Amino acid sequence: ADYRDLEELAKQKSGFYIVDVVDGAAKTTFTELDVCGVQVMEHDASDKTAFAVNEALQRLQAEKGKIALLRVSGELASGKPSEIDFAALKQRLLDGGATAVYVNRNALRSREDGEVRVGGASRREIEERVFKERAADFRSGIPQKNALELLDSLRPPISEGERKADYEASVVKKGLGVLHEALES
Repeated sequence: ADYRDLEELAKQKSGFYIVDVVDGAAKTTFTELDVCGVQVMEHDASDKTAFAVNEALQRLQAEKGKIALLRVSGELASGKPSEIDFAALKQRLLDGGATAVYVNRNALRSREDGEVRVGGASRREIEERVFKERAADFRSGIPQKNALELLDSLRPPISEGERKADYEASVVKKGLGVLHEALES
């Protein structure tokens, strides 16, 4: 079972029906089963720092003997999702009595990881703008021109009849050549 299956299980009753037929008339009785209790928790991280979200999550309590589902969503005001210690949180909830812990953080975003929005007439123009936009995020001795050359060296299509291993080797060789040239200049 995955997160969504368990979330559905928590929303509805599970069990079975017993059907008694007496003189041709059917009487049904639903018998509820709580095979596995599910505790659903949600946390909105919108406009909070990664530190504040981490602190708030550490205060969550698990119900003993239940599966704990935690959904964390929203855009952090500062910090990155990786700064939130989900491993420690899971361990603490397990130590607190949860039988299992599932964390869904697919909708957790960081302003620092914001999308680069660029327009351009051609694919090449867009690539150049993206490289320029993101250059500030990386400390590298490789100039933008060489980074674009590296990108070009990684994209040639496989030739008809060319073996995959030969193709991969030639792409790696070209890429390493561009990197070597960039680092020497």
